[in-house]
Amino acid sequence: MSTPKEKVRVLLVDYDAVTRAGISSMLSSGSFAAVVGVAEGVADFPEKFQTLKPEVIITNVQNHNGVDAVEVTRLVKLANPKVPVIVLTEDERDPFAINAVQAGISAYILRKTVSTAVLLKRLPSTLQ
Repeated sequence: MSTPKEKVRVLLVDYDAVTRAGISSMLSSGSFAAVVGVAEGVADFPEKFQTLKPEVIITNVQNHNGVDAVEVTRLVKLANPKVPVIVLTEDERDPFAINAVQAGISAYILRKTVSTAVLLKRLPSTLQ
Protein backbone atom coordinates (compact mmCIF):
# COMPACT_ATOMS: atom_id res chain seq x y z
CA MET A 1 0.00 0.00 0.00
CA SER A 2 1.45 3.38 -0.99
CA THR A 3 1.59 6.28 1.42
CA PRO A 4 -0.39 9.33 0.30
CA LYS A 5 1.75 12.35 -0.56
CA GLU A 6 1.52 15.32 1.77
CA LYS A 7 -0.19 18.42 0.48
CA VAL A 8 1.89 21.07 -1.26
CA ARG A 9 2.58 23.89 1.21
CA VAL A 10 1.42 27.27 -0.15
CA LEU A 11 2.12 30.73 1.26
CA LEU A 12 -0.23 33.49 0.07
CA VAL A 13 1.06 37.05 -0.21
CA ASP A 14 -1.82 39.44 -0.76
CA TYR A 15 -3.17 42.55 0.93
CA ASP A 16 -6.79 41.64 0.14
CA ALA A 17 -8.55 39.46 2.73
CA VAL A 18 -11.21 38.36 0.25
CA THR A 19 -8.59 37.13 -2.22
CA ARG A 20 -6.71 35.29 0.53
CA ALA A 21 -9.91 33.63 1.75
CA GLY A 22 -10.99 32.69 -1.77
CA ILE A 23 -7.69 31.10 -2.74
CA SER A 24 -7.44 29.34 0.62
CA SER A 25 -10.92 27.94 0.11
CA MET A 26 -10.15 26.80 -3.44
CA LEU A 27 -6.97 25.02 -2.43
CA SER A 28 -8.42 23.46 0.73
CA SER A 29 -11.27 21.94 -1.28
CA GLY A 30 -8.84 19.52 -2.90
CA SER A 31 -6.37 17.02 -1.59
CA PHE A 32 -3.25 18.34 -3.29
CA ALA A 33 -2.39 21.75 -1.80
CA ALA A 34 -2.89 23.59 1.49
CA VAL A 35 -2.33 27.20 2.49
CA VAL A 36 0.07 27.13 5.43
CA GLY A 37 0.11 30.87 5.97
CA VAL A 38 -0.52 34.34 4.64
CA ALA A 39 1.55 37.49 4.46
CA GLU A 40 -0.03 40.87 3.90
CA GLY A 41 3.13 42.65 2.85
CA VAL A 42 6.90 42.88 2.89
CA ALA A 43 7.03 43.41 6.67
CA ASP A 44 5.86 39.89 7.50
CA PHE A 45 6.73 38.00 4.30
CA PRO A 46 10.42 37.14 4.95
CA GLU A 47 9.76 35.75 8.43
CA LYS A 48 6.77 33.69 7.29
CA PHE A 49 8.69 32.39 4.27
CA GLN A 50 11.56 31.26 6.48
CA THR A 51 9.39 29.87 9.29
CA LEU A 52 6.66 28.13 7.27
CA LYS A 53 8.92 26.66 4.56
CA PRO A 54 6.32 26.87 1.76
CA GLU A 55 6.81 24.92 -1.45
CA VAL A 56 4.90 27.48 -3.55
CA ILE A 57 4.21 31.21 -3.25
CA ILE A 58 1.01 32.72 -4.68
CA THR A 59 1.00 36.51 -4.76
CA ASN A 60 -0.86 39.43 -6.24
CA VAL A 61 1.07 41.28 -8.93
CA GLN A 62 0.66 44.55 -6.99
CA ASN A 63 0.23 44.72 -3.25
CA HIS A 64 -0.56 47.80 -1.27
CA ASN A 65 1.48 46.89 1.79
CA GLY A 66 4.93 47.59 0.44
CA VAL A 67 5.52 44.51 -1.69
CA ASP A 68 4.80 43.47 -5.25
CA ALA A 69 5.38 40.30 -7.24
CA VAL A 70 8.83 41.43 -8.36
CA GLU A 71 9.94 42.02 -4.77
CA VAL A 72 8.42 38.74 -3.56
CA THR A 73 10.16 36.87 -6.39
CA ARG A 74 13.47 38.56 -5.62
CA LEU A 75 13.23 37.61 -1.94
CA VAL A 76 12.22 34.04 -2.74
CA LYS A 77 14.98 33.53 -5.32
CA LEU A 78 17.59 34.83 -2.85
CA ALA A 79 16.41 32.48 -0.10
CA ASN A 80 15.51 29.40 -2.15
CA PRO A 81 15.54 29.63 -5.95
CA LYS A 82 13.66 26.33 -6.29
CA VAL A 83 10.46 27.70 -4.75
CA PRO A 84 8.06 28.69 -7.54
CA VAL A 85 6.16 31.99 -7.46
CA ILE A 86 2.71 32.18 -9.05
CA VAL A 87 1.29 35.66 -9.66
CA LEU A 88 -2.32 36.82 -9.87
CA THR A 89 -2.95 39.75 -12.21
CA GLU A 90 -5.86 41.67 -13.69
CA ASP A 91 -4.32 42.11 -17.13
CA GLU A 92 -1.68 40.04 -18.92
CA ARG A 93 -0.31 43.26 -20.42
CA ASP A 94 0.18 44.83 -16.99
CA PRO A 95 3.77 46.14 -16.82
CA PHE A 96 4.03 44.75 -13.28
CA ALA A 97 3.19 41.27 -14.63
CA ILE A 98 5.79 41.63 -17.37
CA ASN A 99 8.38 42.72 -14.80
CA ALA A 100 7.45 39.74 -12.62
CA VAL A 101 8.00 37.37 -15.56
CA GLN A 102 11.42 38.93 -16.08
CA ALA A 103 12.16 38.52 -12.36
CA GLY A 104 11.63 34.76 -12.64
CA ILE A 105 8.07 33.90 -11.65
CA SER A 106 6.89 30.42 -12.58
CA ALA A 107 3.46 31.39 -13.87
CA TYR A 108 0.79 34.04 -13.77
CA ILE A 109 -2.96 33.67 -13.65
CA LEU A 110 -5.56 36.21 -14.67
CA ARG A 111 -7.79 36.93 -11.67
CA LYS A 112 -10.92 36.68 -13.83
CA THR A 113 -10.03 33.09 -14.81
CA VAL A 114 -8.77 31.81 -11.47
CA SER A 115 -10.37 28.58 -10.26
CA THR A 116 -9.28 25.53 -8.33
CA ALA A 117 -8.51 23.69 -11.57
CA VAL A 118 -6.47 26.61 -12.94
CA LEU A 119 -4.51 26.97 -9.69
CA LEU A 120 -3.68 23.28 -9.57
CA LYS A 121 -2.75 23.27 -13.26
CA ARG A 122 -0.28 26.11 -12.66
CA LEU A 123 1.44 24.39 -9.75
CA PRO A 124 4.74 23.11 -11.09
CA SER A 125 4.59 19.51 -12.28
CA THR A 126 7.58 18.64 -10.10
CA LEU A 127 5.37 19.20 -7.06
CA GLN A 128 2.48 17.07 -8.28
